[in-house]
Amino acid sequence: AVDTGGLWRECMTQCFQDVLQPGLGLFTPCSNAVAEIGINEDLFVPNPKSASNAEHLAQYRFLGRLMGLMIRTRTTFHFPMPSLFW
Repeated sequence: AVDTGGLWRECMTQCFQDVLQPGLGLFTPCSNAVAEIGINEDLFVPNPKSASNAEHLAQYRFLGRLMGLMIRTRTTFHFPMPSLFW
């Protein structure tokens, strides 16, 4: 592990990178990325198809808890979502 703020930060950063993988299906590239125009082409939004998937909803809940924990402990993290979510 590379010590750039501790193992906790590295572990959480890796978790957030992993949930963005296309095979998982939780997040999808934003419309600007799909059309390859405008700003924010490197950002992701929740997959609309996940709303009817109980497993995805449970994973979103867990991810929200991780985000809350990181906010509560004042740990900075990079999660590429549009400003609509922040």
